[in-house]
Amino acid sequence: MIYLIEGATRSVLYATDGSWLLANTWNTLRKKRLDAIIWDATCGEGAGDPRIFSHNDMSMIRHMNHSLVKGKVLKPDAKIILTHIARKLQPPHAEMEQTLLPEGLIPAYDGMSVVLS
Repeated sequence: MIYLIEGATRSVLYATDGSWLLANTWNTLRKKRLDAIIWDATCGEGAGDPRIFSHNDMSMIRHMNHSLVKGKVLKPDAKIILTHIARKLQPPHAEMEQTLLPEGLIPAYDGMSVVLS
């Protein structure tokens, strides 16, 4: 499920249950400047999990983020939020924050709200 949500001054890509972005999606995004992206982060750091065909692992997210930054699709201050986090495939939330926040990756939690300024 990938949604591009655009307002008068802000835009967000909501990308869950989709794995890699498709070429058509990339071609659309190349013309955009995103204030935030919300990624599916189901599979954690693991490799070889067959769920990658419909979900992301962290290496996939890092690769796509790199391309979005290089292509200037993600604004420099864009928020990168991780959701759809499988508890059995990811470490506890506090550990995820400690590991991922320095990379600019924000693990979501129940009840979280984000303000784009």
